[in-house]
Amino acid sequence: MSKRKVKPWEIMLLLLGAAVLCFGAFRVTMKMRLRSRIDAIRAAGQPVTLAELDAWYERPALGGNAADYITEAFARLQIPEGEEREPIPLFGTTPLPARTQPLDKEMQDVIDRLLAKNAEALELLRQSTPVEQSRYPIDFTRARGVLLPHVAEMGKAARLLALEAIACANRGQAEPAARAIASAYALARSLLHEPHGVSLTVRHTCDAIATDALEHVLNRIPLSDDQLKELDRTIGTACDPNALARALAGERCMGHEVFRHPGSLGLRFLPSPGQPSLLIVRVRQVAGVLDREWIVFLDRMEQSIRAARLPAHERLPAVRDVETRLGAPRSGANNTITDYVTPSVPALVCADLADLARLRIARTVLAVERYRIIEGRPPEHLDDLAPVYLDAPALDPFDGQSLRYKTQKAGYVIYSIGRDHIDNGGEERLTGRAARQQTQYDITFTTDR
Repeated sequence: MSKRKVKPWEIMLLLLGAAVLCFGAFRVTMKMRLRSRIDAIRAAGQPVTLAELDAWYERPALGGNAADYITEAFARLQIPEGEEREPIPLFGTTPLPARTQPLDKEMQDVIDRLLAKNAEALELLRQSTPVEQSRYPIDFTRARGVLLPHVAEMGKAARLLALEAIACANRGQAEPAARAIASAYALARSLLHEPHGVSLTVRHTCDAIATDALEHVLNRIPLSDDQLKELDRTIGTACDPNALARALAGERCMGHEVFRHPGSLGLRFLPSPGQPSLLIVRVRQVAGVLDREWIVFLDRMEQSIRAARLPAHERLPAVRDVETRLGAPRSGANNTITDYVTPSVPALVCADLADLARLRIARTVLAVERYRIIEGRPPEHLDDLAPVYLDAPALDPFDGQSLRYKTQKAGYVIYSIGRDHIDNGGEERLTGRAARQQTQYDITFTTDR
């Protein structure tokens, strides 16, 4: 009996069937893997959807929300615009004098007029200082269209409080100067639990403004032990080792929403610089490739969040390792949605470590000042501060070693080695145009008295 000859169309049909089976298996596998990632996030008590994120951002009890006072203060801010800003330090181009130098009468008058205009706003900011819980009126369910109107006003309010502290110190008024600095740190604290990368960056800016004001004040006048202790308490409430992880969790939810609804990005049908093409996204969605990209995004963010919970000095190497293994976000016409929605985690980590360094340095300075009140001189070593003024010497978040400390003929400098991981001997960062040329510096706090 002769064998039946297989016809070409039958081979094609078999190949087509095999391709359909493979495609179906791929789609099912991707869906199952994606579901397992999402279930694992929820099992860990983390939000996945925007509705879950909105519920995760806790609402304080009625009457216990600092954001209520601060939002009202923002509505009463009166900050000049345009040329009227120019003579106002921190707002215009006129620089403050060196930290040990007094304000001249003209600058003092300019600042006093600004403070008088904003008396109501400043009073509301002072009222918010003791209130530690905060949530601004944000609706995270709006996806990437979430509105953050308060972040645009944060820097203005922080600079206003800094000028109040410096002006009070110039008049020798220690109590209102210390109170203004505490309010500036409390203003930054109001963003501490807001799960958004922009909020994280704005908080860093406010902390930096408050710390610079503290440096100016301590170089002009001494503060009492009680004032130093209260400032230390306020700064302590402005620290949260999980703040970066919370911000990344919020970014993950917003990226997750984009994968669910790619059209929400407002992409063009054809490729454009810096954006994926909507046509290619839809093709990938139908083919199931978008699910694979979605998984990569969730894996990147999950491992980055885990890295953000490590001891501070271990975070940056850990997130760089994540990028080495899973790839860093790319930019350009051929990037994917994963590239488009994944934040630059190493940059966020570096900025957060710098902020943590500033706060640790500020608290160490306050301990040194308290020691100086009692002993009549600064300590020879930071170890001398424990356990009376500090539980233990603070660690540099960039390398895990103790913060550096150098006594000088007048005063001292406390510093972190900063993001270049090089000890530059307490080299300060320059200001103005000179800062653009400077490549090596530390994160410093210096007293010259």
